[in-house]
Amino acid sequence: MSQVQIILPPRPYRGGTVKVKNIDKHAQSTCKCGSWLKHWEKSSGHRITYCPVDGCLNKDLVGTLFQKVEDHDHGWFVGPLCQLHSRAMGELIVAEAYTLVPADTSLTCAKLSL
Repeated sequence: MSQVQIILPPRPYRGGTVKVKNIDKHAQSTCKCGSWLKHWEKSSGHRITYCPVDGCLNKDLVGTLFQKVEDHDHGWFVGPLCQLHSRAMGELIVAEAYTLVPADTSLTCAKLSL
C-alpha cells in the first residue's frame, strides 16, 4: 500500500509587514520585461507562489503597482499580488519579507540590460 503525502500551503506570514495601496495600474505602461510580474521577478531575483497579503493563500499572481502608505517619498513600487488584491481599494498589509521593486524602469530592468 502506497502512502499519500499531503502538502499543505504555508501558514500566513507573521513577520514584519508593510502597508501599501494600489495605484492606477493603467497610469504607467509595462516595460520591456513583458509584464509587471516578470519585471518584479527579474529585478528582485525572486519568485513566489502565494499572494504576500497577510492571510492570503491565493496563487493567481500578477504584478501590481502600488505605494507604501507610511513612506514619505511616495515612490511607485511593483510587487506580486493575487488578482483579487491587485484590484483592491484601500490599504493592504503585505509581508515585509517580499522585495519591493521600484516601478521606475531606469532604476531596474533598463539598468540590468546594460
